[in-house]
Amino acid sequence: VRTLSFPAGSVLIYRDGGVVCAVTVQKRPGVKRLVSVSVQARGLIAVHKSRMDKRSSPVAKTYAGHRRVRVTAAVGSIAYGSGWFLC
Repeated sequence: VRTLSFPAGSVLIYRDGGVVCAVTVQKRPGVKRLVSVSVQARGLIAVHKSRMDKRSSPVAKTYAGHRRVRVTAAVGSIAYGSGWFLC
């Protein structure tokens, strides 16, 4: 559905029905870094996933329905946070 870029990588956001999924991908893969992603639907608790990896974070899924969504991501010490948006 959407790709959000930041200096250390990008966040890929997908939607299937009412479920929103997010994955963080490094801009320069190859070195193991802490890669994390968090997705939160408006009014619900955030789902956070992270791991040490050379390429990407695990998939974070949450049920959003027709709510707005907020995504935060980090690669190493560089973090990114989006505002609320509809997807």
